[in-house]
Amino acid sequence: MRRQLDLLAATPISFDPGFADLRRSELADGAWVDHVPGWVRGHDQLFDDLERSLTWRSETRRMYDHVVATPRLLASVPAADVCAGILDAMRAALSLATPSPRSPTPPARASP
Repeated sequence: MRRQLDLLAATPISFDPGFADLRRSELADGAWVDHVPGWVRGHDQLFDDLERSLTWRSETRRMYDHVVATPRLLASVPAADVCAGILDAMRAALSLATPSPRSPTPPARASP
């Protein structure tokens, strides 16, 4: 697959587990959207590593009288085996930072 890389794509893969730049947008009825600009650094390298190291597959599904291709590729990700375990660390940070629906508070900020 060919794609346009960042001009400075040599950034090492890392992320901000403290969500320092978190921006929360309140929506209606107690809903919200959190946005953390720049949360993942080295995303081009991360994407390349995932693209090369995972086994990708496509699926089909029945829609009405036809069987059609699902318009996405899927892969199972063994967390510790890909990208030196950073995906598992990202998952853990997101799990800790995601509030339950009963207590919608933003994640605690990590001190610098």
